[in-house]
Amino acid sequence: MSELFTEVQRPAARRVQEWKWLVWLLIGVPVVAFFGFFWFQAVNVPYQDDFDGLLEPAIAFSKPNLTIGDIWTAYATQDDERRIITNRMAVHAQYLLTGEFNFRTHILAGSLVLLLALGIFWVWFRRSGWSRWLFVPVPFILFHPQYFDAILWPIIPFQHVAVYIWALLAIWLLSRDTRRTFGWAIVAAVVALLSDVTGLLPFVVGAMLLVIQQRWRRLAVWIAVTALSLGTYFHNFEVPGYRPSFADNIKLPGTMVQLWLSMQGLWVDAVPRLSFSIRLALTIVVGLAVVGLWVSTFWKSAALYLKNRQVPNKQALFLYGGVLLFLGVFTLFATGRTVEGVQAAFITRYRFMHMAWLVLLYLLLLFRLPDRLRNQSWLAGLAVGGSILYSLTMWFQYASEARLFRQALLADLHSWQHHRILPSTPIYFLHKKVVDDWMEQAEAKRIFRYENPQLEALAQAPVAGKADIQLIENDERLGVNLINMPQPGFSPLADVYVLINEKNAAYDGSQTPLIFPTVSTRSSVFGWLRSGRLLSTPYMAQTILKQYLTDPNPTIEIGVVDGERVVRYETGQNPTLSLPLPKN
Repeated sequence: MSELFTEVQRPAARRVQEWKWLVWLLIGVPVVAFFGFFWFQAVNVPYQDDFDGLLEPAIAFSKPNLTIGDIWTAYATQDDERRIITNRMAVHAQYLLTGEFNFRTHILAGSLVLLLALGIFWVWFRRSGWSRWLFVPVPFILFHPQYFDAILWPIIPFQHVAVYIWALLAIWLLSRDTRRTFGWAIVAAVVALLSDVTGLLPFVVGAMLLVIQQRWRRLAVWIAVTALSLGTYFHNFEVPGYRPSFADNIKLPGTMVQLWLSMQGLWVDAVPRLSFSIRLALTIVVGLAVVGLWVSTFWKSAALYLKNRQVPNKQALFLYGGVLLFLGVFTLFATGRTVEGVQAAFITRYRFMHMAWLVLLYLLLLFRLPDRLRNQSWLAGLAVGGSILYSLTMWFQYASEARLFRQALLADLHSWQHHRILPSTPIYFLHKKVVDDWMEQAEAKRIFRYENPQLEALAQAPVAGKADIQLIENDERLGVNLINMPQPGFSPLADVYVLINEKNAAYDGSQTPLIFPTVSTRSSVFGWLRSGRLLSTPYMAQTILKQYLTDPNPTIEIGVVDGERVVRYETGQNPTLSLPLPKN
């Protein structure tokens, strides 16, 4: 623990060769794999909150003779219970540069902020003087597809991902304890707030760090900036009526505590096909262990401070600030979402913060270890091996889910263009008029361009044979499972779709089929080693609501897109379905 209170002395030249080339290779592999994967998965399609959060402002920016007031209104209009000003600024910048708005470009630009997170941890790590091998686990923890929808959902990279990274940057800059870094910390904290409402937390944590550092003048400036920033952000702010109040949430204290504890251990939730009760129990047990780690750390640090009046060093202050930041996030979430149940914490789009949390815990644990133990080569080997296995598990469990998300977006775009439905978003029917109006305006003004060549080709693709499927029907839904791939020779990354051909013409007058994506059964690292197969059958179609259908006797086909190879397979299935009343 003494290392938390003394400045870290960088060691002299290493006594042994650290194989630097291999270290850098291992650091680069997960980063390159991550961005390469999402480069191909990202598509130019809006999803749910993107319509009013991004597309509507893009249309507003296209109007002539905009005033500063018009622009600020477009920036600052609430998106649910938050303002997403940096998101709208990025939309505006892209429109000014290109004359249109491309959701894929927005995704890729927003995801680059992850490199800033890696840079923050790397700069901090270099100052520790530890072996570079101990840093190798960090990119393996951060860069994998578990939080796929936080990347592929266009509105989120600049929001739910960026807010934590800007907050960590503000905390790191404050921990450096110089005038220049203090000024930049203010900038980073303001950008965090402009990204999402959670960005208020670095202002709170920053004030605590300045108190520990006893920088009273800087604290006064920080408080003034905080008051100005929060006052501006929350001016005329309204909490949506559908959000439960604290009074509603506090009525379920048991659920609230479970939420708070499970969020601290959610990074261990790596196998989503386990029963939810097992997953919840595991995360709570791990969460309790995590609480023990940070409570004991803070307790010992406080005791040493009271005894010696010596503040923690800069390295420790960053870790403390990061831990306090995420504890604040978990507390806000637990007290604000209790009514939604513990399941609310397990949503994958929130998982990036748990990966950043895990990195902080890993670094904090290393800080707690004695030098003699931390310098052991077997410890570095254990950390590297464990992180690689962890990362591979995430790839096997979530890569197919990421591909399903992309396929669902493309199917949505095709379905809206030809049928005026959004299969992945049933709530669309409640907002159909306004969503259709935004899309039609955006296409008419060429702000948004329809680009969907693969699915357009699929509708007219040649028939290559037959496929065996299983139909599962209930009053509201139709399920379609592809038993096996119709032919060998397809790559593991081939996209499989269900095509439903109806006798009735589509919205646009064509005979274009309804297209629904499928997802393969998840595999695992050990399953791959046993069978040699990355993915396994059956392929299960996304939920098909009968309200999307108009023909009680459709013809069902299977379509496969594998790079340039696009083919269809007949199934011989012409089911007689019991359909609800026709949709408007």
